[in-house]
Amino acid sequence: MLAPSNKQRKLLAFQAFIATAIAVNPGWKFHPQTSGFTSSGLANYPTPYNLSTSQTNHDPASTGSSFWSSSFIHGSNGRDYLVVANAVPALAVGGGALINIYRASILDLEDTSQYSQYARLTAVAQAYGPTGILNFTVPGFAFQSTSSTDPLSGMRISSATADVDFDLTFDMSSPPILNAGTGTFHVGGGTGFQWSMPAGKTTGWISVNGTKVYVDPSRSLTWYDRQWGVIPESFSWFQVHIPGHASDGSEDELYSIWTWTDPINGSKKFATRRTGEQAEQSVVPVTEKISSNRTFTSPATKNTYPLDWIINIAGGPELRLSSIRPDQEIQSAGVPLVSYTGFLKVVATYPGGRTVPAFGVIESL
Repeated sequence: MLAPSNKQRKLLAFQAFIATAIAVNPGWKFHPQTSGFTSSGLANYPTPYNLSTSQTNHDPASTGSSFWSSSFIHGSNGRDYLVVANAVPALAVGGGALINIYRASILDLEDTSQYSQYARLTAVAQAYGPTGILNFTVPGFAFQSTSSTDPLSGMRISSATADVDFDLTFDMSSPPILNAGTGTFHVGGGTGFQWSMPAGKTTGWISVNGTKVYVDPSRSLTWYDRQWGVIPESFSWFQVHIPGHASDGSEDELYSIWTWTDPINGSKKFATRRTGEQAEQSVVPVTEKISSNRTFTSPATKNTYPLDWIINIAGGPELRLSSIRPDQEIQSAGVPLVSYTGFLKVVATYPGGRTVPAFGVIESL
């Protein structure tokens, strides 16, 4: 990693101070959904693959893909955190070699100067257990199923580095989002696959300054994202949670939003929306624009990222999204996967002027 200059350090400290001010008294609510993975009539959808099999090595397409999670944690110390974990097994690089990448980060949502991240690669990793179910484990990191027989029961994510130390378990307790309607879409002449479990019940702990902080399961949730196949070379993907009125999160409005410029088919901008107690799904077009001159340029990679967006949902709200900390880039020297993976403060404005404080995450490559 390139060391930032004194000027850059002062700028980052100032930006973190401003972002902390943005995050004060945000009004977001973290509620898991507990109705169950299949409670919304999942079997009725014409999904072109088996979701359970996509968690195993029995499906050739599931190899060399991504297992990703973002956990919104309310801790036993009364503070809120974002924990991100990502396992990418068997990624093909130059010359046909296969590498395994794993990444993680922790952000204090009330003091955004408290942020740590890393990315690592290894030539060898255990990706699947003896029964074929996901069990990505390397020294100091794990992304694995909690069951050796049921790939969709729950997941455990753990990291054991000095600054990114956690052990979390989340249930597949929320009906899935099938991105683009069936969990598949075309990218650059190929096919991408993605399904998301957006609000799983979460337990465990994170380490804060060397002290274990335990998760409040009633006020925490995890979004799990399963993706494989072709992905855009450069994209912005947003997850957005708009809290509803039910204390169990069943009436929350949830979005998985994709924007990229396809080399064959041009600009692509759409949202998969999941609403209501029966987890109704719809796919709608969106418009997206950068809404300010606020940007972050990474001293390590020199990449520049926007920090504010406006997204208009067809037939739905206008979303104003802002990164609460400028530097939320996950990267390490020598790792060929760099992303801006950041917590977003969101305000949803509906026709008629009603506003709802919301929250989300951006993953941008």
